[in-house]
Amino acid sequence: MFRSLAAAAALFALSAPATLAQQVTGGSLTLSHSAFTDDGDFAKTSLGGSVELGFSREFGLQADVGLNRLNAADETATNLVLHGIYHLSEDTSAGLFLGLDHIDGESQSFVGLEFGHQSGRTGFEGYLGRAEDSGVSGTMLGLSTRYAVTEGAGIGLSVDRGEVEDVRLTRYSLNGDIAVAPNMTIFGEVGTLHGSVPGASDSEGYVKLGGKITFGAKRGTTFGQRSLLNVLPGL
Repeated sequence: MFRSLAAAAALFALSAPATLAQQVTGGSLTLSHSAFTDDGDFAKTSLGGSVELGFSREFGLQADVGLNRLNAADETATNLVLHGIYHLSEDTSAGLFLGLDHIDGESQSFVGLEFGHQSGRTGFEGYLGRAEDSGVSGTMLGLSTRYAVTEGAGIGLSVDRGEVEDVRLTRYSLNGDIAVAPNMTIFGEVGTLHGSVPGASDSEGYVKLGGKITFGAKRGTTFGQRSLLNVLPGL
């Protein structure tokens, strides 16, 4: 299944630009910092950028790139993801994603499926992925929802889970965002991380603050960034 999904995502990314006229439909730039509440040394600063191309009303391609400074590990991790997107309607989209995480000279590739829907003030997004490289395998999955309280503010809930070999991590979060300027928002998040984390207990609280700039489409891009590193609020 892993090879089949990877081949499908790669084929979409390579063939779509050659067969359809493309245009940039949106993008975003996000900066955030997260840390555990009991030990601020376990912190992560992340910078991510995304851009989306539209080939037709139905098909699109989204590219993400991310940098994550892991404080306690004294490492900088990078992330690159491509999404092949099919818009079932104006409110519903499905996609294939293919990505690569790189840290400390090691790389982990992953591939998966994703789905998003917007209904009135409420939207949700879910994904399921598989990582497999050099005999190391794992899974990643998540579900998030957001409710627009006003035109420029919203609250949301999310759960993300990652498993690689014997390490299992699950993150639960409550988040909120508010527009401070056209196409610019600030956001905050509080939550807990359950599982095995070096230097932390089995259940650890965390906080996250950040800002986001978007252009083009209202949300900037169709889907959020995918990475095994996203499960970790701080390291």
